[in-house]
Amino acid sequence: MHCLMVLLLSCLLLAGCSTGKGGVQTGSVQQKVGMHIDALLGFAIEYPLDWPKERLLDRADDRGRVIWRDPGNEQITFLVGSAPRKVLPGELERAIDRLPGFEATLREGVALPAGQAEHLIGYTSSAVHNLWLLYSATHSFLIHFQSPPELFDQWLSSQDDIIESLVILEPDYAPPATD
Repeated sequence: MHCLMVLLLSCLLLAGCSTGKGGVQTGSVQQKVGMHIDALLGFAIEYPLDWPKERLLDRADDRGRVIWRDPGNEQITFLVGSAPRKVLPGELERAIDRLPGFEATLREGVALPAGQAEHLIGYTSSAVHNLWLLYSATHSFLIHFQSPPELFDQWLSSQDDIIESLVILEPDYAPPATD
């Protein structure tokens, strides 16, 4: 099992290095990216390299999240949360319940390289929120990007690059084929 995980991570790193991507676009600025690999939470994802991150774990419930903050604007954040997959519906609704005054402007199903996701865009009085919810066999993953409304469009390309870099790290996991 350990050897399989090491092999998977090695392939992931080699694949990331061979793509030639040097960074993510923000407006006209190219940012350097890093790859956050989190075997405990079951995912790997690219992130802006100069953004500080905070990793919060709840080992009792086998859940956690990683939060990145733009060093130039603390109101711009990017979060990936991981939790054991529950059969209960409404996980996205519970996430938006934690955003007082949230108004949805778009809700859709999307196909990502990591698998099918529920995608939701909306706003509160102080921020625009872009959320994705994905499921694997054993976990659910909530990805949440937020920024002040006047800066949101500048980050759309970066958000796409980041969300498309998501890899689910589970033995025998393969995203469902999309047609």
